[in-house]
Amino acid sequence: MDPQSKLTTTKDILAIVRESAIIIAVLVIVAFPGAYAWWSSQLDEAARKHGASKVETSIGGNTIGFDHSTNTVDELAAAKKINDDLNQRIQKLVASSTGKTADQAKQIETSANELSSQIQNSLSSAKNVQLSQDPVKDAPGLATGSGTYGVVVSADKRDDLAAYEVHLLKTENYNDIAIYDRQGFLRTLTRFPDAAAANAALPDIQKKRQSAYVINISKWCPKYSSERTLADVPVLKCE
Repeated sequence: MDPQSKLTTTKDILAIVRESAIIIAVLVIVAFPGAYAWWSSQLDEAARKHGASKVETSIGGNTIGFDHSTNTVDELAAAKKINDDLNQRIQKLVASSTGKTADQAKQIETSANELSSQIQNSLSSAKNVQLSQDPVKDAPGLATGSGTYGVVVSADKRDDLAAYEVHLLKTENYNDIAIYDRQGFLRTLTRFPDAAAANAALPDIQKKRQSAYVINISKWCPKYSSERTLADVPVLKCE
């Protein structure tokens, strides 16, 4: 390998290591939830002193708010995207390298694959925590009465995260799926004609998304407009 190629390869490896450090920093939030929850609780307490309300749960002996757990989900999703991009670059590096450099590139590839799996698991766990805090979940009357029902599997800020939930529901053979855009969140639902059907399906759905919950769509979003489509399902804007 000529000196210029070696320099280019070295720069590629350093760039990959540097960007991997960003991912690892994000994963610390999930690996040590108590530390993150302590930090979040301090922010929540400061906000409370200024009259802010909050929705929170307990993690590692501390409280963590719905907004903060939403941020964690977004950060992990961003880390996943960085890692996916890195994997593509690593694969090119492996293909173009020889000798010791190729061995180093393959080691990085193995680590990147392990990190990708860890990010996905962490993201799934974070989404469960976040959905368990959704203020809609415990709203009085929103899971009672007649009307069309749904099982909510996520409350996302990002299109790609909502699209992923649609994919999960489709792999479980749920066909009546929609995304409801309400109060700044994209909630992905699979819909049912009544409460009995939704509650019957809930245990199976919770095997994939433990914090999934039932809601009466007719009460929660009685009026809506068709906004767009995402992952081949309608995005409905609640009025």
